[in-house]
Amino acid sequence: MSNNHESETKDIYIAEEAIEHQLMEMIGKESEDTYRAFFATSRDSVFITSADDSFLDFNEALIETLGYDSREKLKTVKVSELYADPAEQARFLRVILEQGATKDYPASLRKKDGTIISVLINAVIRKDSTGKFIGYQGAIRDITEQKRAEKELRRRLDYEAAAASCMKVLMEPNDIDKQLTRVLHILREVSQVSRVYIFQNENDPELGLCMTQTYEVTAAGITPQIDASCLQRLPYRKASPYLLRMLQARRPYMGIVAEMDLLEQKYLVPQGIISILILPIYCGNEFWGYIGFDDCLIPRQWQEEDISLLQIVADGIGVTLLRKQTEETLRQSEEKYRLLVTQMKQGVAVHEVICDEAGTVVDFRFLDVNESYARLIELKREEIIGRTMLEILPKTHRFLIERCGQVAMSGGTWQYEFYGPETDRYYEIIAYSPRPRQCATIILDVTERKKIEKLLYEEKERFKTTLLSVSDGVISTDNQGRIVIFNKVAEQLTGWTQEEAIGQPLAEIFRTINGLTRAPNENPVDKVLACGNTIEISNHTLLVSKNGIERAIEESASPIKSSDNSINGVVLVFRDITEKKERQKEIEYLSFHDQLTGLYNRRFFEEELKRLDTERNLPLTLIIADVNGLKLANDAFGHTIGDKLLKRAGEIIKKECRVDDIIARIGGDEFVILLPQTNSEQAAKIVRRINSKISRENVNSIVLSIAFGWETKWDIQTDIASVFKKAEDNMYRQKLVESSSVRHRTLEVIVKALFEKNLRERQHSIRVSQLCEAIGTALALSNDDLHELRIAGLMHDIGKIIVDDRILEKPGSLNDLEMDKIRRHSETGYRIMNSVNKFSSLAKYVLAHHERWDGKGYPYGLVGKEIPLAARIIAVADAYDAMTSARPYRSALSREAAIEELKRNAGTQFDPDIVKVFAEIVSTERINSCSSEPKELIVRIVNDLTNS
Repeated sequence: MSNNHESETKDIYIAEEAIEHQLMEMIGKESEDTYRAFFATSRDSVFITSADDSFLDFNEALIETLGYDSREKLKTVKVSELYADPAEQARFLRVILEQGATKDYPASLRKKDGTIISVLINAVIRKDSTGKFIGYQGAIRDITEQKRAEKELRRRLDYEAAAASCMKVLMEPNDIDKQLTRVLHILREVSQVSRVYIFQNENDPELGLCMTQTYEVTAAGITPQIDASCLQRLPYRKASPYLLRMLQARRPYMGIVAEMDLLEQKYLVPQGIISILILPIYCGNEFWGYIGFDDCLIPRQWQEEDISLLQIVADGIGVTLLRKQTEETLRQSEEKYRLLVTQMKQGVAVHEVICDEAGTVVDFRFLDVNESYARLIELKREEIIGRTMLEILPKTHRFLIERCGQVAMSGGTWQYEFYGPETDRYYEIIAYSPRPRQCATIILDVTERKKIEKLLYEEKERFKTTLLSVSDGVISTDNQGRIVIFNKVAEQLTGWTQEEAIGQPLAEIFRTINGLTRAPNENPVDKVLACGNTIEISNHTLLVSKNGIERAIEESASPIKSSDNSINGVVLVFRDITEKKERQKEIEYLSFHDQLTGLYNRRFFEEELKRLDTERNLPLTLIIADVNGLKLANDAFGHTIGDKLLKRAGEIIKKECRVDDIIARIGGDEFVILLPQTNSEQAAKIVRRINSKISRENVNSIVLSIAFGWETKWDIQTDIASVFKKAEDNMYRQKLVESSSVRHRTLEVIVKALFEKNLRERQHSIRVSQLCEAIGTALALSNDDLHELRIAGLMHDIGKIIVDDRILEKPGSLNDLEMDKIRRHSETGYRIMNSVNKFSSLAKYVLAHHERWDGKGYPYGLVGKEIPLAARIIAVADAYDAMTSARPYRSALSREAAIEELKRNAGTQFDPDIVKVFAEIVSTERINSCSSEPKELIVRIVNDLTNS
């Protein structure tokens, strides 16, 4: 055994022992969590196997690499089952058993879905304490993408080498026919097409510009066409005018034959051609002919970089054909060739090598350059020729000089892409040796291409990132309907993962049905591929997910078109509109229903009235209903109670009407019932049935009362608006009769509610009524005025029905918000009293009883005798009783102290004359103690309310 082999073996054992030692330390000394962290955080796919070909452990990276969806499923797989070739595993085991470890061991593994991936395996054998083999452990790295990139790079290098070889062949002083044949062989071999050929142009006085096939190379099994008479002196105008236009514009002609015009197919199909590439051959500005590449087995899509290299060869062939035509004037041909090189868009330079004493190439001297080369490095041609590379471009990398030196000294070709720091640009170089110790280079400025490639890449990434992150589901397919992009939202809505969906036909993943018929919908991608236009689908479409969940969606599908307007695929965008559908239903419901009662609203009623106003629905009866006393209930108890009255009224009306009757709330307290094929007598029965139910109803002790009016349309000529007006008038007549009684009953409820709500307020109101009557008697008021004053005194605080008891009983000072609620009670009391005709004259006294003599009171700041007399009397009586009664926040004052307080505020807060009269009444004890609640007064008040 060699020393090197012994050293390598020793290193393997050392590596094995180190890994084994590391694992033993982790298992023995650290917790199981730490051991698992080692696997979880490793970026490579880490594994441990047993001697029986099973996995003992592995990390999540291995599960992802092999395409499994769970640890449990992968654990059931034997290691040998993962190898694409069973013999490959046997070789691997042989190596690891012999050497104890592997480093970057290449292998092909099969993923769960059958995909073959290329990997590198780094592994170390595992043995027990006796040295017995118990498995191995290591890591796997997926290099599939790297292999693909290497393959693409090799293909590109092959094309570059072939182009350089062709240029070299064309520059050799050999027989020109042999040169062209060799060039075609090189090109056919590198491109792997069925046929490569050259057509040369010639002008015919009668036929015009014609083409004739002059050279051809074919693959094995492909029939040559060079002797076909139909390809000799074939007029362009007859065969393909489009081909001529493309070539004269110095553009390539290419495509799939089946997609071409019938005129072109006429000549190409009989030759068995499936796809074709044709490049123009120009010599200077003269159109010489073309070089063609036929595929007879498979369709081909050409790379732009390959076409560029082949076009360089085509330009060289043009020069060679010119040289063949003018062999007798070789010198002139060389000059023309030199002119071509000079005019080429690509930079061309010829160098000779400069070597050091050891024969190593250290620099180059420029022998010649064309104008394009001079422009590329931003110098003049005369400033370059005769000078060395490092003189002109001192930052030239040593690597470039070494590789070009190898070409000059040994022959061959070389192609490379590099960055020029002096010019801040990117170049592509093709180098070959035209003569010994010389190197010719063709150099292209690819800066713009690099920028475009970068922009395209960034744009592609942005586009892809956008698609993957938008809130809509996005699926992109190729032109066969197979999925290539599948974003997260698409995963959520379809129930399929990206890994499951990519590469599958859309119909397998994206299943939709018609929500009404339950029939499957047509595949949207197939529709777009067929019509070539964007389509949108939204109505009744349901997406059925992988697990059977159905979602309402709206979707659009658009074609992805290339620059030649061909369709490369389809983008499908869709979103879940289940909530939108529900909102639409809610909006539709709300647009035709009253939110409070759930009945139809005025808009729906008006639409239904138009629909039903037909002869077949006659007689057509309208019933108008209006809730009595609603405003008074709202003022006294708040809109919550008013809303309860309306809802209960709606419930009763709906329950007592027929199923097909249309019931709507068309105003604040107004309902309408639309009765097709119903006469007035039938309508009256319905109203009686409703009233019977209503008469037994009350809401929070408030009697529910509704006024009804109805009218019937008998003749189709009668305007329905007039029928509605008559029904409304009839309702108002009934309302005049009933509403006064309802308001009286409601007011009675309000008074009783106030008195039951707060005992202190009830006693206070009764005492104020007594004090007002005593002051009125002392002022010699009439009996009618005393009657009004007594009731006004009793009702002065009726507005406090809306004030929360917690505010009325609060022991401390009131805040601004609480004080504002207290101050509003006089306005509320005014509205309550004013709603009852018999008490409307008293309402102004209730409203003004907190006005002050000096104008600083509320709510209107009245001054002096602008304040009604009764309100001024109530103010004095109210203040006196408040001072002489105990309150939560203070003790009661004596009569004497209260009178003194009234006198101090006479002329500012109170009417001084009334204070004077009241002080005399108190001093002479002409009022009884008000500490009790005389039953007679309560009876008298109720009688007043009832009889009014």
